[in-house]
Amino acid sequence: MWKRPFYVVVLCLLALLPLAVRAQNEAGAIRLLITEVYYDVPGADEAAEWIEVANVGTTAVDLSDVKIGDSETPGDNEGMLRFPEGAVIEPGQVIVIAQTAVGFRDLFGFDPDYEIQVSDERVPTMRPFPLWSDGDFVLANDGDEALLLDGRNQILDAVNYGAADSFFSPSVLGALTGESIERIPADCDTDSAADWEAQRQPTPGELALDGVCDEGDTAVSDPDGLLPIGAVQGDGAKSPFVNEEVTFRGVVTGIFEDRNSKGIVYYTAFVQDVPGAEDGDPATSDGIALFLGRERPSFNVGDQVLVTGQVTEYYGFTELEDDSLDIAVEASDVPLPEPIPIQADNAAVLEPLEGMLVTLPETVQVAGPTYSGCGFTVLLPGSEPGRVYRRQASDPVDSLMTILNDSDVECADFPNLKVGDTVSGLTGPLTYNFEQFKMVVQEPEKLAVTAAPFPPLPRPPIPAADQFSVATFNVENYFDTVDDTRSSAEPKPRPEELAVKQEKLAYALSETLACPTLVGIQEVENKPLLDTLVEMAAEACGFTYTVTHLESADGRGIDVALLSDPNRVEIGDYQLRQTCAPFETGIFDKSVDCRPGDDPLFSRPPLQVSLTLDGEPYTVIVNHF
Repeated sequence: MWKRPFYVVVLCLLALLPLAVRAQNEAGAIRLLITEVYYDVPGADEAAEWIEVANVGTTAVDLSDVKIGDSETPGDNEGMLRFPEGAVIEPGQVIVIAQTAVGFRDLFGFDPDYEIQVSDERVPTMRPFPLWSDGDFVLANDGDEALLLDGRNQILDAVNYGAADSFFSPSVLGALTGESIERIPADCDTDSAADWEAQRQPTPGELALDGVCDEGDTAVSDPDGLLPIGAVQGDGAKSPFVNEEVTFRGVVTGIFEDRNSKGIVYYTAFVQDVPGAEDGDPATSDGIALFLGRERPSFNVGDQVLVTGQVTEYYGFTELEDDSLDIAVEASDVPLPEPIPIQADNAAVLEPLEGMLVTLPETVQVAGPTYSGCGFTVLLPGSEPGRVYRRQASDPVDSLMTILNDSDVECADFPNLKVGDTVSGLTGPLTYNFEQFKMVVQEPEKLAVTAAPFPPLPRPPIPAADQFSVATFNVENYFDTVDDTRSSAEPKPRPEELAVKQEKLAYALSETLACPTLVGIQEVENKPLLDTLVEMAAEACGFTYTVTHLESADGRGIDVALLSDPNRVEIGDYQLRQTCAPFETGIFDKSVDCRPGDDPLFSRPPLQVSLTLDGEPYTVIVNHF
């Protein structure tokens, strides 16, 4: 770092450069806007970051002396670059400035207009501008600025995101890895976070022209004039206040404790307008979610709260993010709003009920059994009873509703249901994840359950002498009692629990599946567990299966495997078919050598087995989706 001459440089800058201030947009003035920023790249940030700039004015702009960078003040050792001499952007034109043309092209399949680091001589390279800053122009994932300067070093446009707030506050909420932040609509410039939204699918070179520019519709913080929650939610798929700070009052209708695959527990609260304070618009939801992060809430269902926080859309779910959230309890034991009934005929349009207290007013049939103790699926009232089949993405699922316990950490009070059972008393806030609306039940002990008779077991096909049978068998978290990972995400059954599971698996393999010739296994921790299973099934099957297994890179340790009848099958070569992906997966797999910036693609790579069956060659691939 060049420290000693630093003060001389600053003095020169003060003498030569005017203090950076935003240029006023007069008639005919330059109208260049930063319209999309891609900073948290899957893989190597230094190779594939990019910024999109658009000329939303009516005249062509000579870019020769226009600068772009993340250095908000002169001499701060961040980056500031000039466009190449003679560069021009026409009215309506969109340009992309990427870290490297090669990295950008690998992700998006075409060249950027300019690159920062030289990687392809065919793509023009940005020029340094040391009079302002001689640092590197690299965007920080946790928060940074991007700004455009004109020929007089006045700011044409600027944006800050994440932890940075140099130009406006609150800042644009950070995007997830692989997402971008985009100005919507592209010509909306209110100098606030309200101009920006996170985009799951970045679109370099394409402007988002649809949408409404919010030029002053801000939330009121005066307790006597608070917005109703319906106004915060809006009547569309996303809130009109995305990235803005809002204040509202409501009553807590539910709390959800959710543990992710890494064992980290997060909390979400649901708040709804106090009865009588709603906006009266059936197109807007009167409820909203508060993401609390890892902080266990100190308030309870029935508390009236005054909430201030920043609105975000998390994969289509409107909520307030946790970083700036302020929640004050004003009263307790406040009556809850009446839950809204959901029927099959209104299930296709649930957006206006997102976050609200809802109920299934009738006894309903279970269509999907309890999984991991914390959730099941039911047929909505008014649906045709029976089993629901979904063979392709286009098949309708509006007749189904997933029911979640208020905690997936402790599920002892949640009923263990099977297909065909009936249940009543289902009431709770309506959440949204994995592109499905789901109900979060708050009092599972009050559910009324009627168990249906067990259906007869299906009879497997019995192959003829010249035929063979193939089955796939997901043994669902078949783990031993040893703690290998020191992670709460790894199941650790007690010895008696493991013994019961093994008896069930052995019965299913030998009786329900009738000892198929080939069995593809998913979700087993190790080979010794399968060795025990095939020994337990050996007497009923009349043979002991050959186990073909390789350890995978899965973080929890679950693998795929193949069981084969040794009387008919001879195993040849076998391998895990791992490969690399040009984005960050967080997977460590020493069996594959990926190039810099790439990561292994599969946590559970498919197992490919070459074998002969009754003398005929086959290749079998066991996969776990």
